[in-house]
Amino acid sequence: MIERQGGDPRVVDDYGLMPVAPDRETVTAWADGVVTHVLAGSIGRAAHQLGAGRSTVGEPVDHAVGLRMQVVRGERVRKGQPLLELHHRGGRGLEAARALCREAVHIDAAGQAMPPGDRILGEVR
Repeated sequence: MIERQGGDPRVVDDYGLMPVAPDRETVTAWADGVVTHVLAGSIGRAAHQLGAGRSTVGEPVDHAVGLRMQVVRGERVRKGQPLLELHHRGGRGLEAARALCREAVHIDAAGQAMPPGDRILGEVR
């Protein structure tokens, strides 16, 4: 599938072949509590703001930018703890991405930590 879309299929075995964004910023927890849920749509829009998607047909996609979650749903966090790492180029879309990430991650101060749920819920054939 990677090759059919013009990519290098060797990245499956060697992640070092993937492009890397030059800049990083960490979004930290604003409170102590439990991560009760993460809004995938807001995370996707944050990545788009950084350049990982296109708004119009033919617009280029920057395959080096995006974000990496540092916590999972159900995890107890402390104020200042890293939640997400934003990979960007020179701050492009950073302010909007930051805001979307804060909107996406819900921290409940009174919540109970719980084991993370299944990452794969089902299979469509």
